Amino acid sequence: MPVGEELSKVIHCKFKKMRKFLDEEPPMEDRKQMKKQWDTEMAQLVERFTKYEGLHKPMTYIKNGLGCWYTCLLYPGMEPHK
Repeated sequence: MPVGEELSKVIHCKFKKMRKFLDEEPPMEDRKQMKKQWDTEMAQLVERFTKYEGLHKPMTYIKNGLGCWYTCLLYPGMEPHK
């Protein structure tokens, strides 16, 4: 599988997991914990895919947003977006 497709698959999978998590209406403490975990996973994703020259643009976008991804977890009712 081309590395760009792999990155896309990983990101879509993360989004689906987040939607499922939010659909369960978890308490705020669980939301904070998951945001921390998923922020760490996004940083690991950057480390994993940054080395591929063809992914420079999307990886820069993801890297610049580190810490801001999954903000909707902290604001009940806020819709997640891609």
